[in-house]
Amino acid sequence: WISWFLGIKGNEYLCRVPIDYIQETFNQMGLEYFTETLQVILNPVFDRSLDWVFGDEEKWYGMIPARYIMSE
Repeated sequence: WISWFLGIKGNEYLCRVPIDYIQETFNQMGLEYFTETLQVILNPVFDRSLDWVFGDEEKWYGMIPARYIMSE
């Protein structure tokens, strides 16, 4: 999912965040729906036609790089 999302026009300004950073529960504090969203984001194969995509992934991944940049 991450590669697909970063490849969308307009998302080239987002940085790729290490998987370890995303999986760290401390870095997920305050983010809604992180369990379901995390499953989609960390899936190496993404199919947009699947019904189980929750829709919060784009918002969620938009917040993670900001936290990552501020913490590094």
